[in-house]
Amino acid sequence: MIRVVQNRNPEWYSELYWSENWFRRDLSVKALERIIKQQDKPFSVRPFRYDAIYRELIREHLIYGFYYQHLILPPNDKVRDFFGFYSLKKESKIKSFI
Repeated sequence: MIRVVQNRNPEWYSELYWSENWFRRDLSVKALERIIKQQDKPFSVRPFRYDAIYRELIREHLIYGFYYQHLILPPNDKVRDFFGFYSLKKESKIKSFI
């Protein structure tokens, strides 16, 4: 029997998988469920290492935006303001003023 890949992992997950020494899908799902339920802990060690990795990934996507195939999620200005980044609306107003 020959196996054929029907669906590939998204690029961001593949990058995590290879950069984090065999990033496990089952632990990823559990970490994301804890984050959704606000049960994650602020630790980057076991058993909450995956929580920390996903929190940072979510933060980056909210601050810088996320582009994957045909999906475009723009940066979130409220999150950018919270973390001390210029909001993109303010930045564009500054550029248009100059």
